[in-house]
Amino acid sequence: MVVLNFWGSWCTVCQQEAPALAVAAQQLKPSGVQFVGVDVEDNTASAKAYVQHYGIAYPSLNDPGDLIAAEFNQRGRMLSCVDERAGCRRCCQPTNPLDRAGIQKLQASSRLHVNHESAQ
Repeated sequence: MVVLNFWGSWCTVCQQEAPALAVAAQQLKPSGVQFVGVDVEDNTASAKAYVQHYGIAYPSLNDPGDLIAAEFNQRGRMLSCVDERAGCRRCCQPTNPLDRAGIQKLQASSRLHVNHESAQ
């Protein structure tokens, strides 16, 4: 399972959830959960400072032309997505900062979606 987190150093919710995501990435890694960050609408210096400040150890990609965001139809919104297999994407726009419990809910939702899809 991959958790894809769209973020920007300027985003207040992103700043609030970054510490929990950094910890969750380390804790969930042994169970096969991979995290990838996608930095949108940011400059390189601010993005690097954000990653360092929050101790983000998982890879984070810069998306200057919003190409990755467009692929997920996510322009202008900060989201986290779960992609358990090709063609199975579940995205959420958290009203509260995403934490480990929220990630586990996304994971469970993704499993339900995968099981539903495979039953058809």
